[in-house]
Amino acid sequence: MVSVEEDDLAGLEDVSSDVEDDNYEAELTDGETTLSGIQTGKRPYKKKGRVDNTEPIPLMEGEGRSFRVLGFNQNQRAAFVQILMRFGAGDYDWKEFAPRLKQKTYDEVENYGRLFLAHIAEDLSDSPNFSDGVPKEGLRIQDVLIRIAVLLLIRDKVSLQVEILAS
Repeated sequence: MVSVEEDDLAGLEDVSSDVEDDNYEAELTDGETTLSGIQTGKRPYKKKGRVDNTEPIPLMEGEGRSFRVLGFNQNQRAAFVQILMRFGAGDYDWKEFAPRLKQKTYDEVENYGRLFLAHIAEDLSDSPNFSDGVPKEGLRIQDVLIRIAVLLLIRDKVSLQVEILAS
């Protein structure tokens, strides 16, 4: 069995840096202060719905540190993989993912999750990108697939044991 360290993320590294994460200050309330001790005058962050729902989120946008895949920056993509490695794909309803990716709506998480599953279901290759051009970013696909399979086997075994005990 392959063991994956929690901070390893199956090859996908967290890119936390001195640059503040999206909306960090916006999440602070008026009474809270930043690390420097300066109070912010911003109101608490509230997720706004998209004004124009007919325009889909682009598959990829930006470059460098601002590169996004379906609106997910690198830290959010790494967090998604970490959640997947912890909970598996479950019943593919993404209920464990949405609360942990606070800046994303359930629909955004579901769309990214479907794209991610499509990517890891592709034939393995040495290409640095998936077939649609999205970079693999060092993701160890076999480790992710093994982890999902193990979690599904555990879930099935537990379900079977519960049925046996109930009879």
